[in-house]
Amino acid sequence: TKMHYVIHTLENMFRYIAKFPETSIYIRIDAFDSALTTVIETTLVRPDNIDILIEKVRTIRPRDETDIGLALDNANQVMRNYASQHPDHTIHHIFLTDGDATKGEQRTASLVKKVTADFPGVYIGIGKDHNSTMLQYFTQTKGGDYRFIDNSENAGMVYGEVLHSILRPAIEHFRIVVMDGEIYDWQTNTWSTTYSERLVESEANKTYHLRTRDPGTMSITIHGIVSTEKERGEQFLGIDWPLPDLETFHGEVETIDLTVHLFRQRVLELLYECRHVANGRGTTALKQRMSTLFRQMRRYMRKCDL
Repeated sequence: TKMHYVIHTLENMFRYIAKFPETSIYIRIDAFDSALTTVIETTLVRPDNIDILIEKVRTIRPRDETDIGLALDNANQVMRNYASQHPDHTIHHIFLTDGDATKGEQRTASLVKKVTADFPGVYIGIGKDHNSTMLQYFTQTKGGDYRFIDNSENAGMVYGEVLHSILRPAIEHFRIVVMDGEIYDWQTNTWSTTYSERLVESEANKTYHLRTRDPGTMSITIHGIVSTEKERGEQFLGIDWPLPDLETFHGEVETIDLTVHLFRQRVLELLYECRHVANGRGTTALKQRMSTLFRQMRRYMRKCDL
């Protein structure tokens, strides 16, 4: 059941957190439907108390209607109260839901206004019946992130990625500035001279798409706040230029095949359009374009034995 995925996700979060005894990590869990229930008061997670915390989580049961506005208001108040008492702590909000707003405020535009930008939030949809459009709108606030869980295996990947980004950030307020060129922003489907992310996790491997009319003059500078040196604020982290062309022993320039990245670019653009379909209009044409692109990719894969 979807509740099984919720409990499974929370249990594994506890076990993951307990692996970092050198870091003081506190959790609080509030369950909500048409009313709120505090399942776990703010508690320091330790290897010797995770079994007790898991037993408390297993008492959660699905009940009646879903008041998402009530849950958001409660989370905002709890986090602000905690922040005033512990200004040196970093606070994150993880919101899990398996449905849609059926009680209280139900308009997405009004619910989005309840999402605070004061604290980073991860919004996780459980099962295929949740309102994915609403959760994606929630992530438009600064530091928002949307994830989807449809099975137990995926639940493991989601909680691992979420907690790794929280506990192991490398660079915060990461920013790339491009001179004589542009960089692609998949969140807005635009090309610009700047690109930013709330954070980059340690050990992350990222690919960015850049374009220029003159590779000889293009350069990028990288800026951000190093997580272990926050007191220094934003720092200049480096500058880079395109690598020179590779040449054979005979002086011939070796070309680099960017076809895979071109396909990736098209996929990112189509995904953006899928996320912003207005009331189902134009879905038939969009599906046809997706199908055409998929056939082109398959032909390329067979040709290159990928």
